[in-house]
Amino acid sequence: MQLSWYPEPSGLSPNNTYRITITIKNNDKTTAYYISNMEIRLLGKNPVLRTIKVEKRLAKSNWLYDPSCTGSFEAVIKNNIVEPKQFTVRVCANQVIGASLGVNMTIDFPTQTFNIKPVPIYRAFISRSVRASEASIPDFISREIEKWGFQGYTVGIPPLNKQYSDNELVEEITSQIKQADIVFGIATKRDQLVNYINFKAPEWVQSETAIGYSMNKPVIMFVDKDVSLSGLASKFIFIQFDPCQMESITAYFDENIPRIRQIIQQQKDQSALTAVLAGVGIIGGIALVSLLSYHVGKESNQ
Repeated sequence: MQLSWYPEPSGLSPNNTYRITITIKNNDKTTAYYISNMEIRLLGKNPVLRTIKVEKRLAKSNWLYDPSCTGSFEAVIKNNIVEPKQFTVRVCANQVIGASLGVNMTIDFPTQTFNIKPVPIYRAFISRSVRASEASIPDFISREIEKWGFQGYTVGIPPLNKQYSDNELVEEITSQIKQADIVFGIATKRDQLVNYINFKAPEWVQSETAIGYSMNKPVIMFVDKDVSLSGLASKFIFIQFDPCQMESITAYFDENIPRIRQIIQQQKDQSALTAVLAGVGIIGGIALVSLLSYHVGKESNQ
């Protein structure tokens, strides 16, 4: 027997319900089978088992037709939505011997893996440190951003890592932000302040996010809990995180990025983004200290 399958939809579903369609084909030219059911187990921390009644006779295959039976399995995926998912399939069957059925048998197929890939792909400008010594946290957050259907661009990181003059640098940054659908800022520790407690973020992070704001791009900042922002950057939506507990960033994305993507699709606008996220509140994960400082309009900066 052969197994084929596909998940649908390929993009995000509003209620995070995904259907996996399983098709069993008889490629045996000598034996017919009677399929009674399929057992499909979605693997993970809390495995989900579904049994699908099939009750179909699969005739011997020939050149004229491809005998098959199909079942569908629905799963609601609430956590780690875009991480690879695995499932197994067990088929309960009997050989067809004349007019009767042979002994019961089970057929276990190898573990299958699928990914939920959000579409369409949006262009994101990611403002972050490009220093190798500071790369671990920005790399982690950038990967999370890109898992959710964003193509990330940062001046100073491939493919935008050539040498620029001062004027060329500003022009390239401005051009890339102009092309972006959304701007993400990652404010990590750079220089310690005089109080020896808090730190400043890299200066370009504050400047680049301000450029994005001036172009009316949606701007979201991820800010180390020990970093103090100043100027316009302190007015943006920002998510404070604990660098020792980065797993809660994943929880934040699971909860909020589908809605952020909807806003980008509807009207790439900072005020609409703010209206959607303003009621989200504090994320359950302990590492996300809070959702802070929702910007209420440009007039507040005058």
